[in-house]
Amino acid sequence: MSSYFKDFAGYFEFLQNKNTYTIYSEQGDAKGDDWMATDLSDRVELAALLHDVGKLVLRANPERKTHSVVGRDFLARFAGPEDADILRAVRHHHGSDLKQIQDSADISYLIYEADNLAAGSDRRPIEDGSNGFSVQMPLMSIFNVFGEQAGHQAFYLRSLREDAAVQYPQPRDAVRADVSAYQNLYRDLEANFLRKSPFHMESDELLRVLEAVFSYVPSSTALGEAGDISLYDHLRLTAAYATAMYGYFKAHGIKDYRAAVTGAAGKSCRATNMYLLVSGDISGIQQFIYTIPSKGALKGLRGRSVYLEILLEHVVDEILQACHLSRSSLLYTGGGQFYLLLANTSETIAVLQRVSEQINDWMIAHFSQRLYLALAWTPCSANEFLGEGTRQAFRRVNEILSDRKVNRYSRGQLQQLFSPTSPCNKTQDVARECAICHTSVSRLQPYPANPEIEVCPLCAGLYSFGERVLDKDILCVSETASAGAVPLPGLNRTAYLSAESLADVQKGMVPLERLYVKNEALTGERLATHLWLGDYTMRDEHGHILEFESLSALSSGLSPSGGIPRLGVLRA
Repeated sequence: MSSYFKDFAGYFEFLQNKNTYTIYSEQGDAKGDDWMATDLSDRVELAALLHDVGKLVLRANPERKTHSVVGRDFLARFAGPEDADILRAVRHHHGSDLKQIQDSADISYLIYEADNLAAGSDRRPIEDGSNGFSVQMPLMSIFNVFGEQAGHQAFYLRSLREDAAVQYPQPRDAVRADVSAYQNLYRDLEANFLRKSPFHMESDELLRVLEAVFSYVPSSTALGEAGDISLYDHLRLTAAYATAMYGYFKAHGIKDYRAAVTGAAGKSCRATNMYLLVSGDISGIQQFIYTIPSKGALKGLRGRSVYLEILLEHVVDEILQACHLSRSSLLYTGGGQFYLLLANTSETIAVLQRVSEQINDWMIAHFSQRLYLALAWTPCSANEFLGEGTRQAFRRVNEILSDRKVNRYSRGQLQQLFSPTSPCNKTQDVARECAICHTSVSRLQPYPANPEIEVCPLCAGLYSFGERVLDKDILCVSETASAGAVPLPGLNRTAYLSAESLADVQKGMVPLERLYVKNEALTGERLATHLWLGDYTMRDEHGHILEFESLSALSSGLSPSGGIPRLGVLRA
């Protein structure tokens, strides 16, 4: 994966009237002569991500065929002879079709089992439902099933890029998923695949396309189901199970997939702790964000909060990259915490241990004890995820995580923290201390928002980052520090974060390794994900962003009787 991110001058291209931006390399659709020589895990993941594409195709173009047949036929338009294994898995991912597969090591068996596990994990029957299916059934709100009185709200069927506004659920009676809406989504998907074959996409690139198109498509239209799981989430969870299952089988030399997932052996396999539920949590967020002077607080807060958001996403991507996985293995990220579903192998555990040690070494060097990454994991079986055991699995990993947060550091890190001669305790200049983080440093500089105080380069950089991120759409991670970049932790490497404009990225003026896009459902190469940020601001008549001081003056009405010039801030 690392070589995929290097040696690239990327550009964005807008597909007119197709509701999607796409990033492509200068090489176009070709991956090179050796792209098929990748680990089979990549093939398994692509098959899992594509296995139910036929549901959208069939709903947009109704005919008397199964979604597996329609999906195979649709994808065959973009496939080459080397993609027969993925097409076969798409066509035969149901039990009734597996008897047509002769090879017991065919990946179709993995997709079949992963699809069953994902369906068992993400579908919940509702007591008052009736039997049958309805193609007009929209994606229901997940909050419908909470509380004493179940609600009846649903989402309009559309792509993420169809409307810039956030979509909130509407009364169920006012929402209907019709064929024309499915046809619009079908055309969006087709346009992306015509521009670049899904078989030539990296998994993260394909994920962003699927997210943009399938986020409001219900996975199941069964009237007896809650109907609140999107097809995108089902595809992603299927891929998470499939890649973890393949990783476990590979580590244990299991090649007869048919025997492993069917019959008595299949029941035994589901009871085996093949999976790792991983949780990570960054401690010290509140203190890190709110340790700022009042002058220039808006940009200071913005810079620090967005930095922590990217820090969490970056740690996730460092783990996944080290495990040779994509974001399909990410179950959740937000609020300083994340969950991953990985294979329970010694190699995976070694990666997690290395991440915990190296990231916290970096944290100590840059932030002392102010920020800490707690990382925990617990073995799980498939059976745990198919019933009430899911709750116990998450409770178990969170208890381990809580213990890690109390017992933070390794022996070597504790020695470093308690040694008066270690770099983290060394007073570089007793007379020079950062006015914000109070770190003793040999080099201070005027704070951009208030030149009367002096701060360390990192605190100054975070303020400047907050300034740039208000007007820049692309957040770039690179091993090369560009102007205005702030440091990030990396595994056996250095990394930097910068906020850049779309135009500069298009021109190749910025060193790029991994991209995070702000408030845009973009798709394409090297795009890890997009982040939905509260990016609203107030500006004066010259277009300058109003700081808190100016906003508080406006709140007083600019008159003696207008009230106290003060803002109330809700921290959530």
